[in-house]
Amino acid sequence: MDNTILINAIIRFVESHIKENIEYKDIEKAVGLSYRYFREEFRSYAEMPLKQYINFRKIANIIFEMETTDKTLLTLANDYGFDAYDTFTRSFNRIMSTTPNLYRKEKRYSVERKLIGIGTYAPVVTDTQILDIQTANLQDDDLILYGVPKIEFSNGKCTPFPACMESALTYMGQRENCSYTWLMGASGAAFRFCWNGGEWDMGNCNLMNITLQNPWTLYEHAFNAAGRKCNIVEKSKSTKENFVSCIVNSIDRGNPVIALGIVGPPEACIITGYEEQGEHLFGWSYFQENPEFSSNVKIDKSGYFISLDWYDNPSTMAIITLGEETTPTALYEILQNIYSVLTMQSSGVYHAGQSAYKSWATDISEDRAFRDNSITPILLSRFFCQADAETMIGEGRYWGAQFFKQLGEKHSHISELCFEAADLFSATAGYAQQMTIIRQGDKPTEEPIEILCRQDTRREISDLIYKAQAQERKAIPIVERILQHLR
Repeated sequence: MDNTILINAIIRFVESHIKENIEYKDIEKAVGLSYRYFREEFRSYAEMPLKQYINFRKIANIIFEMETTDKTLLTLANDYGFDAYDTFTRSFNRIMSTTPNLYRKEKRYSVERKLIGIGTYAPVVTDTQILDIQTANLQDDDLILYGVPKIEFSNGKCTPFPACMESALTYMGQRENCSYTWLMGASGAAFRFCWNGGEWDMGNCNLMNITLQNPWTLYEHAFNAAGRKCNIVEKSKSTKENFVSCIVNSIDRGNPVIALGIVGPPEACIITGYEEQGEHLFGWSYFQENPEFSSNVKIDKSGYFISLDWYDNPSTMAIITLGEETTPTALYEILQNIYSVLTMQSSGVYHAGQSAYKSWATDISEDRAFRDNSITPILLSRFFCQADAETMIGEGRYWGAQFFKQLGEKHSHISELCFEAADLFSATAGYAQQMTIIRQGDKPTEEPIEILCRQDTRREISDLIYKAQAQERKAIPIVERILQHLR
């Protein structure tokens, strides 16, 4: 075996299993050679023993997470397989010449993602040793970006697209205008609400239904507010070859790709790598472990999904590649966009804004839609529509409130109005959260469906919908006054 290929195979294996307790026998099995054979070869190439190299890579990944997440040092030590915190501290000190606590408080090095091996991007602390991996004249048909932050339903982040953007931009080293709060608020996603009256439409929560004339409007607002150009390639207007080419070219530059579909429904996910020249895709999806979506999905040791038939998934709609940095949208324009979303009354067949609240309250009060003899799939779809609406208002307005709080803290001349708007959006979110409690929507049983069918439950929910609507209606003129101050 070519020694360079052998070294790169070891590097790839270590990076894809970096959070595990890596044993030599595992590497032997992966490369098909004994440790005795490659021990000195790797030591000579890396200028350190394999065991030291594994710790070196663990610490680099941990420092990346220290820079990009709020995880505690103890959590990070556990995540990366250190059997004791003291062991972690000693390993960290040997490599960084300081303790983890002091590093977090005092020392900050540049953390970047670099090509550390053929087909392997991963976090690197630039002030420490970097292996000079030789790649010239070698071709490979796969490349994985390791270290892209995972996206999942956690920390109240229930809208996949801004979560994907936050993860991708963080991986690419962006530190400004890339938080979930900023992307939810500045895109308008935090303030969206659609309702297809009388239809109990599972597409109510789709970001694209807010602006049917240009379904990509909120996506474009997010990229503009983050100060990034983007290229949207729609499946219906492209070919598989072009799709694959865009993905491969972006990954080869070290940039993750955001896609709609790939795994599960047409929701955003992150593509973090490819195999077989793009026939197989790696990445993160909110739905990768859902049984109904994972029949043709494998899970890599790194945690990434591996989708083998991603293009044939009827829910695969588009890919979005992240371009170079540009001037972020001005605050005035961002607030204009938010005001437009809040005051929208209709979008095609969908009611929007204040009109959507009224349509929602009307439908939830309709007894005929919740008859005891209705078949389960119909009731289940109505249950999910109700849950989606509560999420749009509960999760959305919560982050909308955080967005205005941050604006108030940053801009003293509009702080009072921003805090007032934040309080009203927070109250709006609170009413949606009360709806979930009333119908016991967090129970993984059929009981919540039965509870939702009860007339008294739905009357109570209807009252809460109107209360939420009233709070948001009060917030709209405050946003308008903020705009007036910014003119």
